[in-house]
Amino acid sequence: MDSKFYDFLLASGKTETTANTYKYLFDRHLNINVMDFGKVKDLLISSKTPLSERHILKALLINYYAFIENTELTERLKGLKVVFKSEERDIEFSKEEIEKVIAVAKYPWNLMIRIFWETGLRKSILLNMTPANIKMKDNAIHVPKMFPGNKAKIKFNVVLTDKTFAALLDYIKAKRTGTNSKVFGALFKNSKYFLQLTNNMLIYFAKKACIENYKQFTPHSIRHSHATYYLEFGGKIESLSFELGHKDIRHTQRYTRKKNTQLLQDHKNIKW
Repeated sequence: MDSKFYDFLLASGKTETTANTYKYLFDRHLNINVMDFGKVKDLLISSKTPLSERHILKALLINYYAFIENTELTERLKGLKVVFKSEERDIEFSKEEIEKVIAVAKYPWNLMIRIFWETGLRKSILLNMTPANIKMKDNAIHVPKMFPGNKAKIKFNVVLTDKTFAALLDYIKAKRTGTNSKVFGALFKNSKYFLQLTNNMLIYFAKKACIENYKQFTPHSIRHSHATYYLEFGGKIESLSFELGHKDIRHTQRYTRKKNTQLLQDHKNIKW
């Protein structure tokens, strides 16, 4: 990616994390002639392009065309609907499939996947978690109102099983993670592309575990899987709404005041 385009992204209001993600995807995918709309369209609807990257690539290219002041391609791309195949919508994985991935994943990636599975946390929340977010009393991770990835801007807790919570504490102790340092920060060696690298690693482990839809094995699909499993096996929707950090007035606003004690009990009743 041209440094001038990178500066343009920052000047237009994009955060440094977003600009770095764009740079990563630009360098990875855009080895085509981006002035050829046919090739751009093929890239955005190709099954070879991971679902988690298609809409980001579209937004990236819209910004690029604005940067080079090509109004025609900007408007054509805005009108392009990035269609997902019906079987690719809201991909969910069974407990057995997730356990298979955990079994082949290297440490501490297996711990990270386990936490995604048990909590349904958004990727950016877990990857920005520090020891200061750990609540020893409740085996929980506390998410403040103003925290990266907390879209609803409400404080909430997610509960871990005793085994996973102990493993998390052991990892923090072994890494001697400072109170305000990212728990999984050492995995990325200060890489600017840690969000996308997480997706890539999970897809790699899912492929290694011979999961059918391995390209869709991302923190987002695990979040969907967590929610479905939670409800199917006895969890209450009120507790789930609180745990997922939802604040949609049409669907979940009335459930966000669920007490932590009830959340703890509901979560422990489910065999993760």
